[in-house]
Amino acid sequence: MEERVNRPRNLALAVMFVILAAAFSTASDIYIAQNAAGGNTGADCADAHAAAWFNSAANWGSNAAQIGPGTTVHLCGTFTGSAGATMLTVHGSGSSGSPVIIQFESGAALNAPYWSTNGAINCSNQNYITIDGNNSGIIANTNNGTNLTYQNPSKGVYFSNCSNVEVKNLTVQNLYQRVNDTSSNGSQTYGVYFDAGCDHIKADGDTIFMSRNLIFVAYSSVTSAQIYNNTLDHSSWMIVMGDDNSGSSASGVSIYGNTLGPHFNEWLDTAQTMHADGIMIFAANSGSSATAQIYDNYITGDMCSTPVVNCSGYIYTQGNSGTSIFNNVIYHTTSASNGPEAEIIIRGNSPGPAPSQMSVYNNTLVGQTSNTVCVKDGGGQAGTGLVVKNNIFLNLSVAMAFGPNSLSSLNASGPNDFFGNNDVAADNFDSGPMNEFATLPVWQGQGFDKNSSSGNPNLANYMPQSDSAAIGLGANLTGLGITPLDSDIAGVLRPTSGTWFAGAYQDPTSGSAPAAPT
Repeated sequence: MEERVNRPRNLALAVMFVILAAAFSTASDIYIAQNAAGGNTGADCADAHAAAWFNSAANWGSNAAQIGPGTTVHLCGTFTGSAGATMLTVHGSGSSGSPVIIQFESGAALNAPYWSTNGAINCSNQNYITIDGNNSGIIANTNNGTNLTYQNPSKGVYFSNCSNVEVKNLTVQNLYQRVNDTSSNGSQTYGVYFDAGCDHIKADGDTIFMSRNLIFVAYSSVTSAQIYNNTLDHSSWMIVMGDDNSGSSASGVSIYGNTLGPHFNEWLDTAQTMHADGIMIFAANSGSSATAQIYDNYITGDMCSTPVVNCSGYIYTQGNSGTSIFNNVIYHTTSASNGPEAEIIIRGNSPGPAPSQMSVYNNTLVGQTSNTVCVKDGGGQAGTGLVVKNNIFLNLSVAMAFGPNSLSSLNASGPNDFFGNNDVAADNFDSGPMNEFATLPVWQGQGFDKNSSSGNPNLANYMPQSDSAAIGLGANLTGLGITPLDSDIAGVLRPTSGTWFAGAYQDPTSGSAPAAPT
């Protein structure tokens, strides 16, 4: 009898739950165009709501037909903004496992003469937001740049105090079209900007070009940041993470699989206010810290062919602790050089911390006259605990250069392959005259690189060929527990026992090398 009584009661409760869930669930798909279309229901592009509907806080929430957790907002057609405008402003959050997704439909674009410093898309104080370009979406400025109507600051996508946010598969282009310009105009243009207060951030699969800054993170407290598989060019700061203020911290940072360059020089200015860097992570304020893994990136170009400019590093770290740089291919493309260009820079600069426990593993560093691993003093802070292993240094002016008149920052070096370099190493690099260690035997006399080679790495598309000196030269680093390092840049597993190859590629059949720059 009790069982017969409970069944109707349970059934009634189940029905009520379904009714309540329907009443308080958000719409799963809403379509937005610049202006309302058709029946203005938001059911599809033909009946899209207007951008103004998206921008009204009243249309965000947990009720049916509102934008909320689990909603995909589809952007339809071309949105044309006025000069200095913001087209879309986010007014609510998603939730864990159910983000709000803003997805560009095929052919969708946000165009304006120039977008606001708050972005064409603005997200402030909201969480669990994904912007998906869907491999076809575009954000662009149409009239901002050299010899154009405007020379104004601008941002493509802007986040402030947002957590669990992602920008993926989106093209951001021409925020500042710079041509034959050595002025400082355009310095405040940003493709994707994560401002202070953001955490758990991702930028992946994006194509961003023609802006001074492409992906920029001003961190206060970041515990997870992933920037990967992006194609970036026509910029002097392509990926930047910098501390917002004293006591800022960045950890859980992974920057990998990105293709950068080759057009750095377009942004060099004679006033030297816009120096060039490919990937830059810095902790410049007192009490700040930064730790990252930087790997599997392909960086090419020339930063310093223009005279009297300020250029620095393809990978630049300042004040980092425990950061690992590995499996990167860096190619300095021309022999012309007019500045202290370096392929990897590790430094400190007061009042920020000195670098410590940094590591440089299995990189392929190819150049003409540039310097490579450069530990600069920057206010006497060269740091301690640097380890340099399994790298190929090819055709460089100085393979390893150290700032102060001391090698104290270097904890261990070797095995590495040095070939075609003017100097294997030098110290007193910043103030000079340098103490040069021109050959490997002379450098080995300092107690480093005992098992290294000066043989030809014989690279084809950056991969060691069958008679390469890099084959079997490298130490087995499996025991370090750096999981991405256990595979080469092409994803081929390195052996768990026995020697490794030096450089970013494990063998000549690892896979296709990055496409040559065009």
